[in-house]
Amino acid sequence: MSSPSCFKDYHPVALIPIVMKCFERLVMQHIKSAALAKKTPTELRRARALVPIMCTFYRGTIESILTSCITVWCGACNVSCRKTLQCIVRAAKKIVGISLPFLQDINSTRLTCKALCIAGYTIMGKTADLTVVQKTTTDTLHKEGKTQKVIAKEAGCSQSSVSKHINREAKGRKRCGRKKCTSNRDNHTLERTVKQNPFKNVGEIHKEWTAAGVSASRATTHRRMQDMGFSCRIPCVKPLLNNRQRQKRLAWAKDKKDWTAAEWSKVMFSDERSQSLEEENPRCLRSSVKFPQSVMVWGAMSSAGVAPLCFLRSKVNAAVYQDVLEHSMLPAADQLYGDADFIFQQDVAPAHSAKATSTWFKDHGIPVLNWPANSPDLNPVENLWGIVKRKMRHARPNNAEELKATIRATWALITPEQCHRLIDSMPRRIAAVIQAKGAPTKH
Repeated sequence: MSSPSCFKDYHPVALIPIVMKCFERLVMQHIKSAALAKKTPTELRRARALVPIMCTFYRGTIESILTSCITVWCGACNVSCRKTLQCIVRAAKKIVGISLPFLQDINSTRLTCKALCIAGYTIMGKTADLTVVQKTTTDTLHKEGKTQKVIAKEAGCSQSSVSKHINREAKGRKRCGRKKCTSNRDNHTLERTVKQNPFKNVGEIHKEWTAAGVSASRATTHRRMQDMGFSCRIPCVKPLLNNRQRQKRLAWAKDKKDWTAAEWSKVMFSDERSQSLEEENPRCLRSSVKFPQSVMVWGAMSSAGVAPLCFLRSKVNAAVYQDVLEHSMLPAADQLYGDADFIFQQDVAPAHSAKATSTWFKDHGIPVLNWPANSPDLNPVENLWGIVKRKMRHARPNNAEELKATIRATWALITPEQCHRLIDSMPRRIAAVIQAKGAPTKH
């Protein structure tokens, strides 16, 4: 199906109806022949019977027209004309099911071939690889039985390039290169070593691999690990959970899985955190002391915002914790909830689970949310402590009083919107615990 010379006089927009008409006529003709064979078009499409017909149509009707006249009008037409004509290529690509060259690739190939012909010389030495357009054209014409000389002329490349491409595809081998220094058995040994020791670094794994008799460099070890899908990561530090604690976490999550964000907004979350002066120095080279100054701070939050911080002067025991509840938690609850009812959350630290503390909650009529052990990933206050630590990264407190002032000022910058988003994440945290069957989650 060759392109008539009159197509050169057509504008791209005027050329589209002609090409589409040929396209529809060819498809309808194939559908009629399918009906005679008592086969539906759907069955033919599933059997990919349209592939040779559509490839022939594309090369004969579209590509031949474009390659003969694309250098005449491609530079003069605007972007919308090229996009409109490219729609035909996309339609043919969907029906054929294989990749087809773009108009811009055809134009670039033709312009390069013309420039080389005008210059009157060929590129010596190692030539560039064939483009996608040239490979597609070579494969299509080779299947039709064309000679290599004709294929080279149509594809715009040398006959030797066509011969190499055809021979490479026929033998089923890829580009030549240096043989790998490791065998499949060595790679399996490396994979088993990485899976058995996931916390070792590349250097340690390389030493263990070479000790098994493999001759490879550290860079080769790293490349083989990347080819297997392994990546270097810093392990997340999570609390150790035994089987009993996992079962309790799973049972607690299943019991609270139906709670909505509105119900979680009635919960007042609390936690204590120790902050030291040495932790807040982010320099690469920092001085180290044996006993850095640190402060213990208690904080709480709800969906309405954060409660004022309370700095503890001594070790937290039942008496100290009850004093925090009396002078810090109750005023914060009045500030955040007013006269509305709320549920207080705390972990199972010894000072929290003491009998005297439980009696204090009963005397004040405050319900306490039962909480699984070693579950900081379920407490949104932990995320607030992380926000405070990141914001204090560039702070330089010199003593404990400056550290307290920095923590208090950073805590005051937390907005109610941040607290509301953390409270809304509780259903997702519970779903993650259920999915992990009680194991630690990413939160």
